[in-house]
Amino acid sequence: MGKTFENARLQIKYDCGLGDDNKTIVKSKSYSDVRQNVEDTKIRAVVNAINGLVSTDHSELEAKLITTEIVTD
Repeated sequence: MGKTFENARLQIKYDCGLGDDNKTIVKSKSYSDVRQNVEDTKIRAVVNAINGLVSTDHSELEAKLITTEIVTD
């Protein structure tokens, strides 16, 4: 069996403060069409650049690269 890369997306989750019920508000942004085999340092540079454009009320909780592969016979 082999695997074939299908796609990848970058997902960043943000802490947006507390809601009326004192629970943390978490929002996420996803960016699709990420190239295959991108170096971790380049992904982190992109995340940092995006974070620089986000409201100062938001702080990064998590950033992850999600890939999809097709398993072939």
